[in-house]
Amino acid sequence: MSKNILFVMMRGIEGSGNTRFTLELEEECKRYGHNTLIIANSEKRWPREKTQKNDIVKFNVTKVDNIENVYKDIFKPDIIVVMSVQAVSKDFSDDGKEKFNQFLREQKNNGIKTVYFQVDHKLPSINRNFYSDERYTEDFFNNLDLVITHAEGEDFTQKFINRRLPNYLFDICYHACVGIPINGLASYRKDVKDKYDHTICYLGRSAFWKGWVPFKDLHYNYLMNHGYTSIAMGIERNISIVSKLYKDYVIGKKVVDCTPVDDLTMHPDKEDVLEFLSNNHEMLPLQIWGNYVRENGLEVMSRCKFGYFGTYLGDTFTNAIENTLTEIISVGTLPIVRKCAYDIWNIEGTVFNDINPDDIGFIIYDEDKPEELIKKLDKLNSDNKLYDVYRERLYKFALEKLDRTVLFSGIVEDLVRWVLDK
Repeated sequence: MSKNILFVMMRGIEGSGNTRFTLELEEECKRYGHNTLIIANSEKRWPREKTQKNDIVKFNVTKVDNIENVYKDIFKPDIIVVMSVQAVSKDFSDDGKEKFNQFLREQKNNGIKTVYFQVDHKLPSINRNFYSDERYTEDFFNNLDLVITHAEGEDFTQKFINRRLPNYLFDICYHACVGIPINGLASYRKDVKDKYDHTICYLGRSAFWKGWVPFKDLHYNYLMNHGYTSIAMGIERNISIVSKLYKDYVIGKKVVDCTPVDDLTMHPDKEDVLEFLSNNHEMLPLQIWGNYVRENGLEVMSRCKFGYFGTYLGDTFTNAIENTLTEIISVGTLPIVRKCAYDIWNIEGTVFNDINPDDIGFIIYDEDKPEELIKKLDKLNSDNKLYDVYRERLYKFALEKLDRTVLFSGIVEDLVRWVLDK
């Protein structure tokens, strides 16, 4: 039986992982026959807001009497799914936070179930959410029926909920895997002869846990000296972050030894990046480009021989597969993943450490044995037939184990059955 599911993004359309997660989850709910609507608070405007195509309904919580007024004439939800909450920062008003809690309270009184997707991994990030302010804590959580979060033993349950709300009444379940349709980006795939040799691409933000330091060290200590060009797209305009990525640090507001020479080129045109890659570059520093439109970034990734995925959050987070990995696979590029992450991944019962990475098309970066990675990259870079063998293994494995239909099936079931049947 189809249900009406309302997705609420109170932190707004930030344009990166949370936005992609919401859009993909909405599509999967539609595939199950449910009706959906996404609404997003526009109180804060984000630089990446327009980087991903969407039909999200925007509203400013400070300019409406009640959040329900945003959708009541077009949608009647059976379930409310909170995908993000306001931050404690001054970008979000106290009035807006009070209105949000009031909205959840009214919906609960009307018998509508509410689910919160808790996507933060570490306590500092959790404490940036508005509910860490004791004025809002109990009111927010008392109006929830289910919290879906990452893993048992994580900071949210152990260091926040158990300390702040030991007598909580909502249910907790552990999923929080993200996913995209593996064949949904097949149109980007290129014949291996049309890819740029000796190129490695990273797409994503500059969060520390995404593996920036290992990537920087790998490039300057090994890749650059072996003729590889490394590019990164999606880095915030933040000089302190950029400086940590460079051997030659920032002087004033100008990045030294960088192409482009501006501190960051925001929303780079894909033709500019592809023109850069088409030239034969050697011994170049790590190339950094700013926020990108998703379609442009995917096109650039599809032209590169290899994609770097460095996310590692510690041994608690065994399901830390992100869209930035499945996008690499989906556009037909071979992924480089860190050994420390591969060794602990357990995705819906698939234990990666039990699988030879060569058998599924993954390239492992062991930070204690970087020379082995260089040998592997050189071999795959010079042998197109072997490269295609790895790609076919990769597609087969990803379709069976990492496709959105696989990773989201339990989530959609929980949203509907667990919440409504209680």
